[in-house]
Amino acid sequence: MNIKILSSLVLISMMSAQNAFSGLNTWTHGGTVGYSGGGYLFSFQNAFRNAAMLVDAERSVQLSLVRYPAEINAQSAIINGKIKNHHLGFAMKNINYGTFESRTADNVLTGSFSANDTHIQIGYGRFIYKDKIIAGLNSGLFFSQLEKTNASLITMSPSALLRATHFTAAIAIEHYSMVLDSYTSYTEHLPPSLIFSLHRALNRYPLELEFSSVSTAETDK
Repeated sequence: MNIKILSSLVLISMMSAQNAFSGLNTWTHGGTVGYSGGGYLFSFQNAFRNAAMLVDAERSVQLSLVRYPAEINAQSAIINGKIKNHHLGFAMKNINYGTFESRTADNVLTGSFSANDTHIQIGYGRFIYKDKIIAGLNSGLFFSQLEKTNASLITMSPSALLRATHFTAAIAIEHYSMVLDSYTSYTEHLPPSLIFSLHRALNRYPLELEFSSVSTAETDK
């Protein structure tokens, strides 16, 4: 039995305001939680954050359930496949925030309501130069529901990956989006994240190392 030790370091730089789509970046995959948001270039799992990694996806079907405190549950289902030289994927992620009481200004109970987010994505990855350079693209629809109010947006995440002799490097623009409906009275503009990742497997040892830098800048509303 081959045993591998995977180590991931994630550096996050974020300057953004709160918005109605905070669930867009919530971790719904057990592997992502286990590596504290890292694992972008680990081939044993593809949490649909870098579409170029579809070419290395080792599992055709993945199901994951994450239980957070306060009865918050996250589920994800991912299907990967290959048609000739085209690597395809489909993902459905859901976050249920639980049931809440609805009260008037006088604290009179009027009922209950729920809140949840759903993200549906399709992914595509392909070698564009031998087995050295890979391009990928994720695209999807994100739906957020709070009581009887809905919000939605379209997401796109292009990525590119370079395989060198001793390391792998990748860059991705995560969640470049267009808001369709919002909870707020003004039109929101969500800033995408720029992700740079480096990965190296140590051949003499059962060890894989990854470093990822995630930068998000605020945009004008």
